[in-house]
Amino acid sequence: MSRASIATGAFLGALAVGLGAFGAHALREVMDEGAIRLYEKASLYLIIHALALAVTGVVLDRGENRYLRWSALAFVSGVFFFCGSLYLIAFTGIKAFGMTAPVGGVSLIAGWVLLAVGVLKKVN
Repeated sequence: MSRASIATGAFLGALAVGLGAFGAHALREVMDEGAIRLYEKASLYLIIHALALAVTGVVLDRGENRYLRWSALAFVSGVFFFCGSLYLIAFTGIKAFGMTAPVGGVSLIAGWVLLAVGVLKKVN
């Protein structure tokens, strides 16, 4: 699980940088300011949580427990639902995609809480 978390975090980090660069160079002319703000927020949250996932993998490498495993899964699902919905709204303008953003936000919060609990629990 630790290697998978680190690798997934690294992949998501690369994706965040690529999407951020694409947004900075290619989308300024085709998106309005509101869409650009959503796109930038999605990219920011993606890079932050890619790093959080990689850190979770490093902590998992020191000793696994169920809280750390759940933390990693929460970060991945949170990125998918939160960042994904913001990207979809920015690209399509369809605000209904925003219905999944709270699910993603709760998952990201849960990831941080589970990471804290997992670190505080005795690691085997």
